[in-house]
Amino acid sequence: MVLNSPGGSADDAYRIIRTLRKGFKIVNIVVPFWAKSAATLLALGGSTIIMDEFGEFGPLDTQLRGDKDEEFPDPEPKSALIDEYTLKTIENRASRLYMSMMKEVIDNKEVRIKKTSLSEHLLSYIPAFYRPLLEKIDPYEIGSKARALEVGAKYAERILVEFNSDNIDSKKDLDRFVDYLVHGCPDHGYIIDYSLISQFLKNIKEAKDIGKEYCETLTEISSRFFKVAVEGNYVGFCPAEDEETNSKPNLEIDGVNSANINRGGGGNEK
Repeated sequence: MVLNSPGGSADDAYRIIRTLRKGFKIVNIVVPFWAKSAATLLALGGSTIIMDEFGEFGPLDTQLRGDKDEEFPDPEPKSALIDEYTLKTIENRASRLYMSMMKEVIDNKEVRIKKTSLSEHLLSYIPAFYRPLLEKIDPYEIGSKARALEVGAKYAERILVEFNSDNIDSKKDLDRFVDYLVHGCPDHGYIIDYSLISQFLKNIKEAKDIGKEYCETLTEISSRFFKVAVEGNYVGFCPAEDEETNSKPNLEIDGVNSANINRGGGGNEK
């Protein structure tokens, strides 16, 4: 299966790879360029994953669309991780602020105050300092987005256990891999290439390992897909109820459908 996609429905990604793996003994997933988000999920279930030099996967953090309004009728999707990262950032900064202020006062010989009293003062001051920010965070939204993130995590774990358990050394490595895909990348467009994903999975091959002609052919296909990777194409997957709002990028390249790239003479498809 030659797979090129910016993403889509995680549910559908699982359905597709489940059907393929149940219908065929061997399912090779070939990635010439993009297999992002939900397409990454699908690819994880391949018997062998073959990547071009420019092939790339992407993170599995679910993308949520904001509320529509008159000024922005089609809001940009945002990662479900944003609230979680916001809360972690506040927690880390509050902790660092406490330690730095504690050390600064203790090291100041002109200020005489007991550590317990100083700590009490700081533990009253710091929460009050961050309260305006914390009040903007909705606990219900955090829980809702955490559940949305579990979609990608659970499907990834399920696909790997069901179809590729022999290609991961241990349950610990599997958990580490899934956590990285969901929580470990700084942006949803972050590039996960061969050098990175091969650290986790054993069934990854580069096109050049198969042969020169194969590699050149896949690179040519990759260059054609590259032409449609223009600014504005949506990358990611949303919860099922938002599927109808997902933009569908045009995969027509020079008048040729990307699923049937005609490279031979006389109309032969390869």
